Amino acid sequence: MTFLLDFIVSNTGAIVMAGGIFLFAVIALARFLTKIRPVVQGMDQALATLTEAKRRTAEGFAAEFEEFDAAMNAHEFLSHPWSEFRETLILPGPSDRQTVRNVIDASTFFNVATIVEGRVNLRFYREVPNYLPGMGILGTFTGLTIGIYRAKAGFGVGASADPLASLNELLNGAALAFLTSIAG
Repeated sequence: MTFLLDFIVSNTGAIVMAGGIFLFAVIALARFLTKIRPVVQGMDQALATLTEAKRRTAEGFAAEFEEFDAAMNAHEFLSHPWSEFRETLILPGPSDRQTVRNVIDASTFFNVATIVEGRVNLRFYREVPNYLPGMGILGTFTGLTIGIYRAKAGFGVGASADPLASLNELLNGAALAFLTSIAG
């Protein structure tokens, strides 16, 4: 146990703990970017399809609706929300004005919850900014607790240890505390 406490409050231990916090942040960012990249690329493709459809007149879109419908049904990320949204569309009939109209707002079907959350654990990634200061605070209290615990032998009535060595122990604990706070 003494070896572990010695390592934790040593300069190397403090750097390892601060580096661990930094490494956690880098790994979380890399994993997020890896998971979100396919979604962004898929949404870019869908945006290109929508932009092309938006250039048409309402009547032109209605005339080419089947092609657009097929493209949305084939889309990896939008096929399910599209199928739900499509059920709310009023398609042109033989005697109607030749436009496609919607009854429910599209944002009900196409949003972060329906497109992204099934593929990326956004709950975890939203909390990462809270985990980092929490780790820093944990390191702070760990460093101060170990430093005070190890320094108490050199202070007080009838202390047998060298007060300067005890002060050094306290400063080592404070170094850990401040490094992990900064890293967090």
